Amino acid sequence: MGAEQIAFGIAQMKQYQLVTGGDAKSGGIGIITEPRLKKTWDMLVKNKLIDASKVPFEQTYTLEMVKDAGVMP
Repeated sequence: MGAEQIAFGIAQMKQYQLVTGGDAKSGGIGIITEPRLKKTWDMLVKNKLIDASKVPFEQTYTLEMVKDAGVMP
């Protein structure tokens, strides 16, 4: 990949706020939130990719590693 392609990619990521938008604005880059995880879990259950009775939402994640990361855009 050439320098021009890399520069274009970076410009696009900045323009569309792919790294710094959404939850990252308030929680920092790489933030994971319970509502977002719940939405993903609900989609997996709806599409029968996981069984909600065997995979309880509350036991599927931890926020311990990202809660204090604080890498602000």
